[in-house]
Parts: sequence; C-alpha cells; structure tokens
Amino acid sequence: MSALSGKTVLDVDTNQSNRYCIRLNTPTGKEAYYFSTPIYNESSGKLVRRLFTETNGCYRFTGSRAVVRVYATHIDLSDREREAQIRFVKPQSFRLKEGKLISDHLSIEPTMNGVCVSGVLDYLKMEMTFRFEYQNTRISHNCLCFMESKFKPILVLAALYSEGPGDVHPLSIRYVEQSPRQGTVSVHTDNATCRRGAMEIDFYESKLLQDTTVSSGRSNENNAFGPVAFPGKSRFFGTQWLYCRLNPEIIRDLSRKVISQVKLFFPRVQSSSVSLKAYSLPNRFCSFGSNWNNKIPVSHAYDNVSIKNDYVCVDLTQKYVQRGQLNESFGFVLVPKTDGINGYQPIFTGDCYLSPPILTINYK
Repeated sequence: MSALSGKTVLDVDTNQSNRYCIRLNTPTGKEAYYFSTPIYNESSGKLVRRLFTETNGCYRFTGSRAVVRVYATHIDLSDREREAQIRFVKPQSFRLKEGKLISDHLSIEPTMNGVCVSGVLDYLKMEMTFRFEYQNTRISHNCLCFMESKFKPILVLAALYSEGPGDVHPLSIRYVEQSPRQGTVSVHTDNATCRRGAMEIDFYESKLLQDTTVSSGRSNENNAFGPVAFPGKSRFFGTQWLYCRLNPEIIRDLSRKVISQVKLFFPRVQSSSVSLKAYSLPNRFCSFGSNWNNKIPVSHAYDNVSIKNDYVCVDLTQKYVQRGQLNESFGFVLVPKTDGINGYQPIFTGDCYLSPPILTINYK
C-alpha cells in the first residue's frame, strides 16, 4: 500500500467492516484499497498476518478462514470441518526465516487463505488426502478445483510459474485420482531450462475480481479460477487475453459516495518489456464458460494501462464512474499492445491468494 499510495506513513480509517478493504484518510477525502481476496480473518476480524509461528516442531498460520499446520512430512489445511493433507515426496528439514519456511528443496509461504509452495519441480509432486465431500473436480492447464457446486470451489490447487535462468514460464498441473478422497498432484513445464516452480493451495473465498484467461493455443479451455495470466504470446498458450470485471457486491459500501478515481493494480510476476492495452466489452462475458473460440469481441481500446512499480495499472475511472457514482460495467479485456509480438507480461489475477490484485478508489 505504501508503494501504491506514495506515502510512508498511512492514516488508516479504522471505522469500516469490509473484509476486503483498508481505507486511508487523505487531505482531499478517503482512499479505499480493496484486495481481490479477503484480508481479515472471518472469526476474529483481525488483519491476516502472513507469518508462520513455530511450536514443538509444528509451524502454524491462520488465514482469512483456513488454518495451516506444516510438519516435516506434510501440510495440514483446515477450514472449519473440511480438512486436506498434502504429503511431501520426502521429509523436509524446515527452518523459519522471516515468517516463511525454508528447506534445501522447498519454500513455503502463507497466502491469504492457504500456502504457496515453491522449489525444485521434482519435490512439487505430493500425495493428497481429503476429509470433505465434493461434487466433482474441475481442471484446466494450471488449476485444479474440488467443487462444492457448479460455480463454487472448496479447495483450489494452482500451478503459478516455472523458473528458468532469469525468466519465468507457464507451469501446468496434473492430478491422478487414486480414490474419491485421495490422489497425486504434480506440476510440469515445457521449458527444458526450468528446474524450479511455484504452486498455491488454498481454501476458496469469494473474489472482488472475476476474471478468466482465454488462449489461442488452448482454444476450448476456460480457466475461471487460475491465479496467474501470461497476456501476450508464448509457445505454451499461443496468444493469451485476460477478461476481467469487478464483483459489485464487494464494493457496495461505496454506492452512495462521490467517486473521483478508480484504478486496478495487477501484481507483476516479474518485469517484462511487453506492453498491454485494455478494450471495453460490448456484452457481459461468462467467467466460467468463456474460451478463445467463443470469446466476446472487443469494443474500443482506451489508453489507460501503465506500469507503476511492480504492478500493471488499469485506470477504470471512465468505465466505472458516472456522474461521480460507481457504475456497473461489462468489464474489460487485457491484450498485448502490439499484435503478434512474442513475449508476455506475467501477472497475478483475481484468484491469486499469494499476491492478490488491488483496487483503489478515491472518494468523499
């Protein structure tokens, strides 16, 4: 927030109860920072502190709802009565460093409601056991969901990226079911230079940002719950676009405020020279059914995408503000600024719990 606001000392308004939001007092009014995932614990109302603590060889963390416990041999995740266990391929000797867990092969970092596990690709193959009922599994190239209903997951496992010399590349996920409550998850890359990667494991919470990627190289695939996008062109995806819209229910508390500015910040996975542009949409897209073959055609481009620090910033003021009031919109699509250019601008999307996008709204 300090990087986005440009302030080292923040005047926080504590008189608010939105689980996604931090509000600041400013000389000209207020500035709200809405994160795509909840940042307060549902029971305590306290801000999530993404740090492991250690007691008798168990490392513990509490997210927005989930409780995470890490041992030498496995990770336990629980969300009320629902539980999942992820067992490492080999026991790990973890050490605690700045709230994260480090071993010779793996690093585990708390997310807003689960964990990010990164390290040597061969060690990102894990046995999973579930202690909850689910309707079915939904899987795309990088995302595995255990679904409570047609449109709502219970648990989400997602491949974020693979790492090569000085660069990141797409990473895919695979799941082999051994029984309805047990299976093996692994991640894979098509880049021979990559030896390391990262994946998220999170219990699901509703999001501020509803989005999905569509890719020419995977023209029939929808990726509604994928936490990372590679807009641009790659061998793995072909050309990829990112469709986005805001969930109006999350920002309903500002419906009667006078709005002056709305900006959306996507965290960059790494810096890239590939520039993006945004197009408005003439119709509503389906975040659960859109793919490259049936994608909504773009309307008109607007010059509102920029780079600010480690973020891709999209100015949504014209799209979401009308006569000083928040206005619902069909959303927008992020595409490469230059057609056909090789390369991509990797960013975390609305379904990322490790580094969720941030919506800033200035109002009175």
